[in-house]
Amino acid sequence: MSAGEVTTIGVQATTGSTIGVGALTGVGIIGIVAVGVWVYNKRKDEEAFEYNQKILKDEFDFMLGEVKKLQDSIFEKFNVKVDFLKELSKEAEFGLKMYDKSLIKDKDHNKKYQKIVEDFAKSAKETIYKLKELESERLEELDKKIEKITNEFNSIEKNELLINQIEEMSAIKEELKGEFASWEDKYSMVSRYQRELDKYQKSIKAIYLKKGIEEIIDGVEEQDIEIISPIEKLIIGINEFKEKIQKYDTQYNKFNDISSFSRDKLKMVFESIKLDYGKAKEIFIWSNIYREDLEKLSHLELNDEVQNRITLLKNQDKISKDEFKSIADEINQIIIAKQEREILIETLRDNLNSMGYSVVNEEENITKLENGEIVYLDTDEDDYKIMLKLNKNSMITRVVRVVATQEEKDNVNSYQREKDIQAGKKWCSSYDKLTNLLTVNGIEIDTTLRIEPQDDDLTYIVDDSLVVKSKKKSAKEDRVRYFDE
Repeated sequence: MSAGEVTTIGVQATTGSTIGVGALTGVGIIGIVAVGVWVYNKRKDEEAFEYNQKILKDEFDFMLGEVKKLQDSIFEKFNVKVDFLKELSKEAEFGLKMYDKSLIKDKDHNKKYQKIVEDFAKSAKETIYKLKELESERLEELDKKIEKITNEFNSIEKNELLINQIEEMSAIKEELKGEFASWEDKYSMVSRYQRELDKYQKSIKAIYLKKGIEEIIDGVEEQDIEIISPIEKLIIGINEFKEKIQKYDTQYNKFNDISSFSRDKLKMVFESIKLDYGKAKEIFIWSNIYREDLEKLSHLELNDEVQNRITLLKNQDKISKDEFKSIADEINQIIIAKQEREILIETLRDNLNSMGYSVVNEEENITKLENGEIVYLDTDEDDYKIMLKLNKNSMITRVVRVVATQEEKDNVNSYQREKDIQAGKKWCSSYDKLTNLLTVNGIEIDTTLRIEPQDDDLTYIVDDSLVVKSKKKSAKEDRVRYFDE
C-alpha cells in the first residue's frame, strides 16, 4: 500500500435508530419485509419518525390494495361481494398505532418495526389464501351447480299445467345473474334453485303417472332415493374426493383399486383421502400465491443467477414456503445491501463536498462507486486527487498524484516528493474529519489499516486525461482570479 492510504471495514448504518426504507414496498410482495437502512441523526428525530411512519403506512396500504384487487376480481367473476378488508384495515390501524415516537430511540427499533410489518403481512397473506380458497372451493363449484341445474331443467319437457313452477325457475335463474351481498346468499339461492328443480321433476312425474303414461317416466331425470350399501356409499365418497383432488393435483393417483376393500379399510381410505384433498388444495393455492410474488420479484434489478433461480422456482408445479422464503430472504438482503450502499454513497458525497472535495462527472462516478469501481475526487490542488473505492464491506481511500507520462512518474525530484508527502498528510487529516462527519450521520467507520505519508511514497497515476481536466480547472480558476483583480 502507499502513503495516505486508509482501509476501513464494517462500513454500516447505525442499527439502533431511524430512517427506514421498506425495500419491497410497491413491488407487491406481501410477507417479504425489508426493514431497510436505518440512518441515525439526532437532529432529525421528528423527521425520521414521520418518514418511517409514512413507509409503514405505504407498506400496509399496498397490502390492503392487493386484498382489494382480489375481492374486486371475485365480484367481477361471480357477482358476489366479499369483505375481508374491513377487519384487515383494523389490523393495519392497530399496527400504525403500535409504531409511536417512543420507538425512535429504542435500541430494538428495527426488530420492533419489522415485527409490526411481518405480523400484518402474515394476516394479509392468510386473507388472500381465504379469498383464493373461497374462489376455487366454493364459488366455482356454485357456478358449476347453477349450470348443471339449468341444463337439467332445460332438458325436461315443459308442461303448461306447471306454468307457475316454470316461471319460478326462470325467476330464480335471472336472480342468479344479479349481485349478492355474500357468498352465503348466493349459496342459499342455488339451494332454492335445486329445490325448485326437484319439485318440478316430481310434479311432472305425478302428471304422467296420473295419465297412465308410465313409459315416459323413464326419460324424466329425477333424484330418486336409492338404497345403497354402506360400502358403496364409502366408495362413492372416495371417488368424489379423488375427482376433486384432480383439480389441484393432476398427478394424484392413490387408491385406484378399492373395490375389494373391507368396510373398515374403506373408512380409513376415506379419512386419508379427505386429508389428501385438504393438503392438495392448500399446496395448490399457496403455490399460486408464491408464483405471483415470484413474478413480481422477477421485475427487480437482480443478477442473472438469481433471475434464473426465480424462473426455475416459478415454473415448478408446487412451491413450498421454505423454497419461497429462501429466495425471498436472499433478494431482501440484496435490496438492503443496495440501499445501504446508496445511503453510504450519498452521505459520502455530501460530506466530501462540504470539505471541498468534489466528485468529477458526478452521475457517472456515482454509478461507478455503486459498482465497486475506482473514482477520483478533485482536490483544491492541481494534480492531486483522492482515489475512492467501495468494496462489499469496506472502503479504501488514497491520495494520489496524476501525471501525464511514465517519464514524469519515474523522475520525481526531492522537492516534488516532499510536496507529495505534505499532500498525503493533508488528506490523512481530512480523513479524520470525514469519519467524524460520517459517524454523526449514522455511518460507522472502523479503520483497520492506516499508512501515513512518511511511511511510504505517494501513489502516482499515469493518466493524461485526468491531468488535462486538472489543468483546465486550474486555468479557469486563474481566469476568475484575473478578473477579480
